[in-house]
Amino acid sequence: MDDFYKEMIRLLKLEDWFGKNLDAFNDVLRGGCGEVDPKGKKFVWKGSTAAKASIGTGKWDTIMEIFHDDDNSGHENFVVALQ
Repeated sequence: MDDFYKEMIRLLKLEDWFGKNLDAFNDVLRGGCGEVDPKGKKFVWKGSTAAKASIGTGKWDTIMEIFHDDDNSGHENFVVALQ
């Protein structure tokens, strides 16, 4: 998961106080946590098959649920292109 968080920090230019956990990532998608506002962005996940194997199915599914806002947590549903 460290690589996932590092990439999100890099892409969204997150603040140092980003919590590096999935609850914090869900909060990040609402905006206001970094220099880049995630709203309206399309996420392209290159190497997604290897990432899923590394992360594990459970966490992978949770990440996809967060991106798609399956729990109606208050951010938009993001498009995630898996490559």
